[in-house]
Amino acid sequence: MEAAELEEVQRAIQGDDSALAELLQRHYAFVYKYLVKVTMDPNVAEETVQDTMIRCMENIQRYDGSSAFSSWMITIATRIYIDKTRRRRREQIWLEAVRNQAVRKLRWQFESRNEKWTDVMDAMTRLTPEHR
Repeated sequence: MEAAELEEVQRAIQGDDSALAELLQRHYAFVYKYLVKVTMDPNVAEETVQDTMIRCMENIQRYDGSSAFSSWMITIATRIYIDKTRRRRREQIWLEAVRNQAVRKLRWQFESRNEKWTDVMDAMTRLTPEHR
């Protein structure tokens, strides 16, 4: 890391908001482009880079200078994206379980009234609400 950036990081760690703002502004585009390549979704990249900037502001005191400041930011961005992906996957699994339970209940209601549960109805349950 060049001396000027190291000095700016030190000022940011000591509470200089303008130094922190300058650091984050300088690296924003770099982190955003990285996230676009990782996510292949500009909206997800934008949301994640904003979360990354907040996390960097909250944790600037933890930056120890052992790597480039941009590398530190990329590490934070990557971890945030991985966490979001895991959370989204868990939510999808949970929603699928809830949906399956609702379908079983609906099917049971039909069959308990001696109404026929057709293959078409079964196929409809596998469609998203928008496609139904």
